[in-house]
Amino acid sequence: NMEGDVVHIRLRSTIINTLTNETIIVPNNQLVGNSIHNYSYHDSRIIVINSVQVAYESDLDLIKKVLLEMVEKSPYALKDPRAEVKIMSFEDSGILVELWSWIGDATQKMAAKAWNNLEIWRSFKNAGITIPFPQVDLHVKEPPQL
Repeated sequence: NMEGDVVHIRLRSTIINTLTNETIIVPNNQLVGNSIHNYSYHDSRIIVINSVQVAYESDLDLIKKVLLEMVEKSPYALKDPRAEVKIMSFEDSGILVELWSWIGDATQKMAAKAWNNLEIWRSFKNAGITIPFPQVDLHVKEPPQL
């Protein structure tokens, strides 16, 4: 479960430079028979997915509008294909929303995701959209009198 650039393929091992600039030497017998995700084989564009929960009281149309306007300002996101906002599920503390945006360079995935997360927080704060935190309602009942 690692991501990085293949730096060198040798007879017995492959050298990978990870996104955190670590050098990993992987024996080739570990690569044979396992699937490998190649982000740049046919196209260097990839989708970056940012997930955020919003309060149940939130205006979902406003959330979609705020997210799409925010991603238009991204230095990473492509204009085509366009970004999409997806309402994914109803969780215990809120509604799970995902922003799917395309970037042109797979090596910028982490930077794009971090930029989006910060701008989501800023945009939601400015629009008055609440990001809920986990909470539990506790109802205390009186024990029956004996």
